[in-house]
Parts: sequence; C-alpha cells; structure tokens
Amino acid sequence: MGWQVVGVVLGILLVIVGFIVVFRAVIHRERQDAADDPEAEDFLAEYFALEEFNDAELRERLEHLRGVPDLR
Repeated sequence: MGWQVVGVVLGILLVIVGFIVVFRAVIHRERQDAADDPEAEDFLAEYFALEEFNDAELRERLEHLRGVPDLR
C-alpha cells in the first residue's frame, strides 16, 4: 500500500512539472513572436526618419524601451 501512495504522488508531481514546462514554453514562444514583429521595427524606422524629429533624448529613451522585456 505504501508503494502505491508513493507512485500516485510521483505521478501527480510528474503531471504538475509537465504543465509547468509546457506553460513556460508557450510564454517564451509568445515573447519571441512579439520581439520578432517587423511592423514595430518599420514603424520606428519611419518615425525616426521624419524631418521634424530632432530630439536625441527621446530617441535614447525609446531605444532603451525597445530592449526592456515584458513591456508589450
């Protein structure tokens, strides 16, 4: 009887660990997809190309925010 309880507990732990691994993989993949968004890159390139844009401090802040994880 004792071995059956140990087996059930180990099985439950295995299922929980499996869920955690799948959950982390999904979150990691979504973050990669968001970081690889070419439209965001094009928007910033066009924004910086505007003639009336001449604020170096704002440019530095935006470039810093692009590298901050969990921003989107």
